Amino acid sequence: IFVGDSVTYGGSYIDDKDLFSSIYCDQLPKDIHCLNNGINSWGVLNMGRFISNFNLYSQRIPERFILVILPGDEQRNFRSLSDTPFWNISPREPSAINEVLRYLNSKYFIPILEKKPEKNKNTIKRKELSDIQRNIIWDELAFLVKESIYPIDIVITPPMNWFIDKSKRKDIEKYDKLLKRISRLDSVEKTCNLYKYILPDFNKDFYHDGVHLSKKGHNLWAKKIYKCLNQ
Repeated sequence: IFVGDSVTYGGSYIDDKDLFSSIYCDQLPKDIHCLNNGINSWGVLNMGRFISNFNLYSQRIPERFILVILPGDEQRNFRSLSDTPFWNISPREPSAINEVLRYLNSKYFIPILEKKPEKNKNTIKRKELSDIQRNIIWDELAFLVKESIYPIDIVITPPMNWFIDKSKRKDIEKYDKLLKRISRLDSVEKTCNLYKYILPDFNKDFYHDGVHLSKKGHNLWAKKIYKCLNQ
């Protein structure tokens, strides 16, 4: 069972059959089926709670969970409109019901929400998560999944700026350390920072935007996740 945010879900851009979860499953024995529980705007703790309470939601017995985390998902537990890509991205073309909804939101709903009074000097700016806050979220994630009776693999899906902005090197190292720390749990079998696997093949065409993947990206992610978790 894949668990993640809109990157795992496909960002409302990709057909189910082209998602990395589906392509990954195609590489497994035919008697194993993959489920995708990626949900737009989900944060790390949403994912942890889903795994820890899975028996309340389903009678299925998972072979394992594959938790796919986008850097910054820790902040998703403090949601904002910008966390929901379905509603705040300009439509490509209003040719189907989803595109019509995007079009209407883009033209009417979003401008109203984003309109600010000219004299308002108390606008609240969204702050970046500090290292301490990020560590606290990961500690809580560890608490939520440590008693899982099902194996858990954890994958970091890198944003595009990790490949093109040299200043993001420290962020990459931070997530390597977070993976190393949580890998000590008995319930966590394997961890993988996909950045290292994608780097030799990196191309901007793998991304639809800064974080969501194109069809080519999903295809490559599936192969790299498989290589990382099954080598």
